[in-house]
Amino acid sequence: MINSPIVFELVAAGLAAVVFFGLVSMFVGRYKRCPSNMILVVSGNVGEGSVAKCISGGGTFVWPVIQEYAYLTLEPIRIDVPLTDALSLENIRLSVPSVFTVAVGTDSEIRQNAAMRLLGLSSKDIQETAHDIIVGQMRQVIAGMKRWRVTAIPSCIASSISWSQSSRSSGSWSST
Repeated sequence: MINSPIVFELVAAGLAAVVFFGLVSMFVGRYKRCPSNMILVVSGNVGEGSVAKCISGGGTFVWPVIQEYAYLTLEPIRIDVPLTDALSLENIRLSVPSVFTVAVGTDSEIRQNAAMRLLGLSSKDIQETAHDIIVGQMRQVIAGMKRWRVTAIPSCIASSISWSQSSRSSGSWSST
């Protein structure tokens, strides 16, 4: 009775169904969706010339074994910068307390840079890194300004920092 063709066909059909549903569940499980407030970063074998593929507000299939994925937030981070003893162009020490809001920008090149530099860092590490960059940029900008300009037009500092960061930063900069 075991050699019956019907039993063999039933076993083959059952095995084919298990394999089919296994493959379907694997494909469904490896499809990753990305919420609109995050970037889905796929790394590994993503194509020639690319370190990572960044997707926002969509989804992609992540191949098992050869690719991995992680999420990077697009939420803005508020950073208080109580800068003290910054030297102006006239060698006058100034205190320039500021509040900056930083976030990953919308340009694809900026997102690639953010993925390379920030992925895997904790929120605190990202905030500390941004703080250090802002302090350095503020000191550099203030060193090229006269005291009256720093105190009379504080938005000049923010615009100078925003402009100087636009071509090499991993995020967008603005101040309040």
